[in-house]
Amino acid sequence: MAKRSARTSKAAKTMTADRKRQLAAYGNAKRAAQRRLPVGRRVTYPADGLVKWARGKGGVVKKHEKAGGVFVAIGAKELLCSPFALLNNRKEGDAR
Repeated sequence: MAKRSARTSKAAKTMTADRKRQLAAYGNAKRAAQRRLPVGRRVTYPADGLVKWARGKGGVVKKHEKAGGVFVAIGAKELLCSPFALLNNRKEGDAR
């Protein structure tokens, strides 16, 4: 395997402090929204969601992802989605 020359190798981009704060705030908000969707809660996938077969269908929260996602069982299939997609109102925390 040939080595990359100095001209073709890409330098690693460093993350700015502002971007780190934004990512940390988003991660914290995502985990807070996840806590409002406990395992076993019935939810409805949004009618305008990206996954066509799941649009408007109800399911049950099966488990939580460490990064903040929520696994929802819809019929025989399991779908990983953002907790924000399953909440009607972020302040109230009501599931759809």
